[in-house]
Amino acid sequence: MRYIICILLSLVWMYSSANDSIQLDQKKWEEWRTEYTYPDVKKSEEKKPEITKTEAPSNSNSETIVKYVIIGIVVLILLAVVIAIIMNTRLDQKVTTRVEAKTIEEAEENLPEVELNDIYQEAIEAGEFKKALRIRFLMVLQLLIDQNHITWKKRKTNVQFANEIESAEIHNIFSSIVSVYDTIWYGETELGQEKFNQTVATIQELTLNLKENE
Repeated sequence: MRYIICILLSLVWMYSSANDSIQLDQKKWEEWRTEYTYPDVKKSEEKKPEITKTEAPSNSNSETIVKYVIIGIVVLILLAVVIAIIMNTRLDQKVTTRVEAKTIEEAEENLPEVELNDIYQEAIEAGEFKKALRIRFLMVLQLLIDQNHITWKKRKTNVQFANEIESAEIHNIFSSIVSVYDTIWYGETELGQEKFNQTVATIQELTLNLKENE
């Protein structure tokens, strides 16, 4: 933002200088007008009068073009500033009103806009602990989205998400969660309730560290 302000000030100075130069050219024009010399009218019959003058350069068109170019550049920069402010505002805004997801597929498609509590509890009550673990991990990703650490896309891998995180501490915490999650989610064995509770407790502890670093 500081650089944009400097550019705007420079353009205002350029515009002011252009106006000054126009005023100076007008003064020169007045001087040039006085430099016209005419021969004696009485001698006009004897000799063809010669009019000598100093030609003043015609700068009106170029000066107009310069003015419009400067105005156009200022307008474009102001437009770019407005767009940047709007985009940054959108990125910084957290989604405060979310709709409960009905399925895990819906949650994965619209993760920033949905609530996961209902389907999480439903999966636990149905004994679908692997599914519940997936939803719990989506909650971690949702927290990272809210903190502007990652941008959600369903087809991104956990490694890609981790590489997006600029904070080294947050990156390490998330990598620890991924290590716990991947071992079970991509494993072939079923997940029992006891192991599920232990895993969720570990994820919850790491999630608290994420919230503390928010």
